[in-house]
Formats: sequence, structure tokens, C-alpha cells
Amino acid sequence: MRAIQLELLTRLRAAGADLLVLSDDESMLTAYPRHLRLPAGIPAWLAPVVAIVPAQLFCYHLALARGLNPAAPRGLRKVTRTQ
Repeated sequence: MRAIQLELLTRLRAAGADLLVLSDDESMLTAYPRHLRLPAGIPAWLAPVVAIVPAQLFCYHLALARGLNPAAPRGLRKVTRTQ
């Protein structure tokens, strides 16, 4: 799985993406200067939960720093009609 992730990160970097890597894998952390280190030794079934909260907080604060309203994403429309 790590090889697939490293390949994807390499392709995204080559395409010009600005990456923030969340991982406990030392090879990923050293390869990408912008990273958030996750705690090591987390079971695979629990790892997504451990990564989601920091990722959501980062995205929330990034949106605020860019002057965007996280509660009203651009392009999101919801229409509910009741009769």
C-alpha cells in the first residue's frame, strides 16, 4: 500500500500539486517537507480516524486563512421542496 501512496504522491508532485502529507511513515515524511507526523503504531483499522481530525482542522483553517466560508462551500447548492 505504501508503494501505491508514494507513486501517487510522486505523480501529484510532478503535476505541480502543493502537497501536505499526513503519515507515520518516515520515508514519506522525509520525502515531503510539508507534513504532519501521525503517531506511530496505530492499528490499520484505526489509522484513518487518527488522520481525519488533523486533516479536517487543517482544511478548516486553510479555508479561513483564504477568506472562504467553510460552512458555505462554493458550488454547493441544496434545494429542498416540500409540498
